[in-house]
Amino acid sequence: MSSSPPLSPLRRLTQPAWLLALLMLTGVAGCWLMIEFASREADARHRRFSVAQMAHEIDMQRDALNMRLADYTVWNAMYDATARPAVDAAWLRDNLTGSIQRNFDIGLAQLLDADGTPLYTVRDGRIASGADRRELFTAAQWQSLRRSVDRYDPYGSQGYPSTLVRVDGPGGRPRFLLTALQRVVPESRTPERAAPRRYLLFAREFGPALLEQLARNRAVHAMRLGFAAPEPPRVGLRLNDVNGEAIGWLSWSEATPGGGLRAELLPRFAGLFLLLAALAAFILRRARRSERAHRAVTERLARQGATLRELVVGRREDADALPDYLDALVAAIASTLDAPRVSLWRFSADKRELECLAGVDQGPAPLRGARLTVAEHPDYFAALGRSRVLVASQARRDPRLVSLRGYLFPHRIESMLDAAIVLGGREYGVICVEDRRAGRVWHQDEVNFVSSAADVVALVLESGARLEAEGELYRQFYYDRFTGLPNRARLMMQLDEQIAQGEGRPFGCFLIAIEGLASINGLYGREHGDQLIAALGERLERFLQTGEMLARSADNRFCLTLAGRDAAAIERRADELTRAATLPARGEGPATPQPVLRGGLAIYPYDLHDARAARKLVDHAELALQTARAQPGNGWRRFDLSMSDEWLRRQQLAHDLRGAAEAGQLALHYQPYLTPDGRRVAGAEALLRWQHPERGMIPPADFIPLAEETGLIVDVGEWALATACAQAARWRAAGHGGFTVSVNVSLVQLENESFAARTAALLDAHRLPAEALELEVTESLALSHSATIDRNVAALRAQGIRLAIDDFGTGYASFSYLRRFPAEKLKIDRDFLLHVPDNAQAASLVRMIVAMGHALGAKVTGEGVENARQLAFLAEVGCDFAQGFFLSRPLDADAMDRFLDAPWAARAGDETLRQ
Repeated sequence: MSSSPPLSPLRRLTQPAWLLALLMLTGVAGCWLMIEFASREADARHRRFSVAQMAHEIDMQRDALNMRLADYTVWNAMYDATARPAVDAAWLRDNLTGSIQRNFDIGLAQLLDADGTPLYTVRDGRIASGADRRELFTAAQWQSLRRSVDRYDPYGSQGYPSTLVRVDGPGGRPRFLLTALQRVVPESRTPERAAPRRYLLFAREFGPALLEQLARNRAVHAMRLGFAAPEPPRVGLRLNDVNGEAIGWLSWSEATPGGGLRAELLPRFAGLFLLLAALAAFILRRARRSERAHRAVTERLARQGATLRELVVGRREDADALPDYLDALVAAIASTLDAPRVSLWRFSADKRELECLAGVDQGPAPLRGARLTVAEHPDYFAALGRSRVLVASQARRDPRLVSLRGYLFPHRIESMLDAAIVLGGREYGVICVEDRRAGRVWHQDEVNFVSSAADVVALVLESGARLEAEGELYRQFYYDRFTGLPNRARLMMQLDEQIAQGEGRPFGCFLIAIEGLASINGLYGREHGDQLIAALGERLERFLQTGEMLARSADNRFCLTLAGRDAAAIERRADELTRAATLPARGEGPATPQPVLRGGLAIYPYDLHDARAARKLVDHAELALQTARAQPGNGWRRFDLSMSDEWLRRQQLAHDLRGAAEAGQLALHYQPYLTPDGRRVAGAEALLRWQHPERGMIPPADFIPLAEETGLIVDVGEWALATACAQAARWRAAGHGGFTVSVNVSLVQLENESFAARTAALLDAHRLPAEALELEVTESLALSHSATIDRNVAALRAQGIRLAIDDFGTGYASFSYLRRFPAEKLKIDRDFLLHVPDNAQAASLVRMIVAMGHALGAKVTGEGVENARQLAFLAEVGCDFAQGFFLSRPLDADAMDRFLDAPWAARAGDETLRQ
């Protein structure tokens, strides 16, 4: 390498040594300027503080003078002696004497009338004669002083005025007086009698004594009075008269913090400068050495960067060209690092073997096709597994490569640098750079270069795989795996785009839900439910029009974006899709129930009043879907604002339900069930009632589903179960030993792990036998598959608590399934009894259910008995129990007591007992 040319003067100035010297000088000068600036700022702050303190000291002197004066001016005796045409001179000579100078250092006391004429004077500790009672003030000065005094309350409620006055002394020499002037008044605020006003003046001369006192109090020196502002470093305070006009200056000298700081820091600063100079010389030597090393690194990095750019630009991703590309790659690495031997190896699938795919070696040994196995070189394979990069400057003596020595010695390898090729998060292979020079140190930039070359290889190998992986990731994030349709995330993206780009063009968001999917899954298996979802998705997709999209937004829900010119056209599209979705699917057998489909439609922009957001549109469609669920059969509803009001009503109702039990608003009514002959009361079903303080009696159909949705059914159900057990215990204690109370329980309660244990604890607490309690579940709940429910049912059965299936016949239960469910009672839904015994088909269905129940070993109850003919029919078909308004309406606990105590004849003839 050729030597570098000599540096020009300009280039030399930009070298680190010169830059460092310039930086030092600039830093030292800057530091000193900062110290000087800080010192001056400190001096200025100190001077302002000193002036403020001196002004405060003078104010204190003025206040003290006023307080002394007030002792004389607010004094009945003084007022009586002076508030007359001719003052009582004798009294004044006895009470206003020279003691004021000796005691209070007051050099002048003077009693004056309203026009400033002296009436009595004490000067320098003696009472002045008539000739010495000369006027001190000019007429203008006196008028200013008197006006200032007259503005203040003479009793001091506003304080007392005082000021500085400049007067002419003997020989015309000016003097400064600290004066206090107050009007003489009586001690009480009684109306003053008509008398001439008198003023009393106290004054202290701003002379040497007062200056010395001020200097001593403020710890300053060389204090003096003058008529011009002092020059620094002296500190000055401007003295103003009663009109605020300057009459002189008070100045003094004192030590400043800034000057002390400069004196303190100067020797230290000099020492710091010498230390920095020595440090700069040291850094200069190190910088020159580092510069040479940096230049070498820069040259290596330049070669490495150029090589990496060539490898990236010249990469080939087709399989046929890959061997040639790998040969060129290892050759480029060898040339860049000046390494005699470079090779690229690939792991076998089980990571127990390495095969050489490409290599370059100055020696005669071939590389391509060579193999290394974990059995021969376990240490080397273990080292590769622990770290991505393996650096060994003394490879033959490296403890990590003991088993590799049999490979290193024959090839005369002294040092090596290996970097793993990571493909898809797994080690694909390794690039191995080897040198035959002993002790070669691999620099960090060389390690980084080989690692980057390994990344280039990984890039070449995984480019095709990456494109496929990105597509798969997009599909997983935005598409439903089961149906292949867009998912909710893709739906929200589509809705956002349509709202942002649609320029107000209407479109619909149509939600379609499969009702009873959980029951279908439980009865026929999950696979059948999946088939229904897939079939419905395919059918809806066939009916899509241009500009519409179908997405699976939830487990049992599809969402479609519907196109149309206006709201009416979009509603027609919803009708078409609903009809298409409810057609029988191909391949569905006669035993397969046709699922109930319900939909909710929200139309943009008509149904999006308060926010331009896709999420709000979907929420409105969901509200419409929930409203459609209240309608029988297939159907859909469009969103309107009343649905939001209904949602708010339900939220408020849920809030009120939280405290209903504690507030005493909940109650249980009991509807008895009897044998068909009506002679024995077998038990009663506990029915929950809610007397709301504002809404009145709320039907169970309104608040029970709400409680199940919000989870409140757990607390409400526990209250109902505890209340029913307590009442059952009272009835048994009253002699009704064979009486059973039936309590409805929900899926949410049975999903609670501790439900069976808490139920057993209630029975123990009330000393009830297990046969005193019967738990009723709906048919759809009985068909549910859940490990928790199964455990609770098994535990209840083990305790002897009986289970009944309520509203039997409304679900999808089959005889084969019911054989596996341990129900001791089936309750025939009231809809089956509406038309018996006149309707032959209805009568046959009831007979079949009774027979099926008995075949399963279960009792059967007919619900909704409204007349004697229905009761007789149930007796005829062998139904075990009957329940309905014909026998008795639901009764509160007291009415139920009377019902149980009355004999059958009374019950049969007493309408009040049945009502």
